[in-house]
Amino acid sequence: YNSRIEFDCNNTTMSDKNVAFINVACQIIYFLSKGQLKYRIMVNSGSDGVKIWIEDKQMKKQWETIVDDITKYGPVLPAKTIWKCFERAIIRQSSPIFPNDKAVKVKDDDPPFLDIENTSNELELYLSLSISGYDRVSYKFGLKQITIDEFDALNSELLDSRELIVELQNEVNQLKGELIQIQQRAPIYLNMFSNINTIGGNFIQWGEMTNRVVPDTHFQASADNTTITVLHPGIYQINIRVVHSHTANGSYLALLNHNVEITKSYESSNSGYHISSQINQIFNFNARAVLTARYTNGNTAILGGSYPDGCIFNILKL
Repeated sequence: YNSRIEFDCNNTTMSDKNVAFINVACQIIYFLSKGQLKYRIMVNSGSDGVKIWIEDKQMKKQWETIVDDITKYGPVLPAKTIWKCFERAIIRQSSPIFPNDKAVKVKDDDPPFLDIENTSNELELYLSLSISGYDRVSYKFGLKQITIDEFDALNSELLDSRELIVELQNEVNQLKGELIQIQQRAPIYLNMFSNINTIGGNFIQWGEMTNRVVPDTHFQASADNTTITVLHPGIYQINIRVVHSHTANGSYLALLNHNVEITKSYESSNSGYHISSQINQIFNFNARAVLTARYTNGNTAILGGSYPDGCIFNILKL
């Protein structure tokens, strides 16, 4: 925003100097000369003027003053304008964005800022602001140190606790975001196996889902574990391997999507009693995929009960 102030000083009335236009709840502020040290500030308008309260969070010292006539603290400018700049400076200094260097030159067109200086008897608060980009003016407020009673001390500790809770919550939210990013970057896959025998022609019944990186957000199994639903479109590598008894050439292992065969693996040898068939292929599913697998020959048994390690169903999202 443009913080330069433009107004006609001739139109400033005496009543303008005494009108208060600011209410800032207790919040953290950083000052130019104090670097990373945290302070609290509260500014409230009242019938007797504007109360300015500042606390040193580390030393637990507090100061305050009441500004009844703004003309006592600097040039005669409209009170509404001065307090608006005061509030802008508080908002801008709610994070430590200022260099810890008192020698830093402040340009005439810089935003308004607040700074403090400790003296033997009080805390001096400075408001510096630019007038039309040509010159800067300052206001100096002397804040007297106040005695902190038990109630004030407890209230300060309560504010510390609330601020700590907010900081911890922000850290937790940040960690949650980082965890989600890690999960999104990690491979999403599903491993299943069959530990029972399935008669050919029926859908193969798989066991429990294992090694599932994102539970229930990418894959779902039917109640009988014969159907696997891939919940999100994308490119997936499907690997199915089964051990079965041999009956006839031309029988095959099929993968189906919505009960439609999308690929198959033929049996090509009739030697031996137990052989295996395998599907290993990449698919682009444009919508939710409902996957099942079966062996076509009704006289063939899928021997998951005897060879569970040999009957597997793997899905990997690429």
